[in-house]
Amino acid sequence: MRGAPRARYWTSTAAAGVDCLKCHTPAQDLSRSPHTRELPIVKCLLCAQECLIQVGERGRCRARANFNGELRSLVYGRPVTIQVDPIEKKPFYHFLPGSDAFSLAT
Repeated sequence: MRGAPRARYWTSTAAAGVDCLKCHTPAQDLSRSPHTRELPIVKCLLCAQECLIQVGERGRCRARANFNGELRSLVYGRPVTIQVDPIEKKPFYHFLPGSDAFSLAT
């Protein structure tokens, strides 16, 4: 994980100027329990899963991991397949019929 690049779209409890409302809703009363963590937890904001990832753990997608309070991408620059498909194979209805779509899987 050390060589994995830093991912985008995340927040951490260890980040400077962290906004707790990125992980908690405004309806939750945060004044009763001070928010202190010994190990930094990372919240991935890339997809709708919004995984809360402990140090050394991976998210649901298994493609991102928490490395000492930083979210790291484990698949960046490692494509499994690259292919050009007709647009009709994709889940688009009447979107540029007859054109091609570039597919990339990591």
